[in-house]
Amino acid sequence: DDSLGVVNDLLRWANGKLLILVFGDLSAAACQRLREITSHAPARSVQVLSSHSSPQAVEHVRDPHGHLQGACHVFGHAWALVRPDGYLAATGEAVDAALVEAIEQSLCLN
Repeated sequence: DDSLGVVNDLLRWANGKLLILVFGDLSAAACQRLREITSHAPARSVQVLSSHSSPQAVEHVRDPHGHLQGACHVFGHAWALVRPDGYLAATGEAVDAALVEAIEQSLCLN
């Protein structure tokens, strides 16, 4: 809706679940994997886009100046896993097994 927000707004939206921030464009396969992951784990995902990119995900936010991406210490197409307390738990490049493993570690499942 083009309203301004801050990271805490995203954490409130996640409602106590892990927050998966996915930066940049998403393939159809990555969107499907995120749907599967969030249907089985206590996590919510949101696509983070520059000001000119078209969203592939229903849930998306704009980061026109790259502040959110910089705060997560990721560059280009990547993901960041944020705990409900705002702690950056993990980062990675592809929506793959590494993300699943990071979620398991954050939940103390492995």
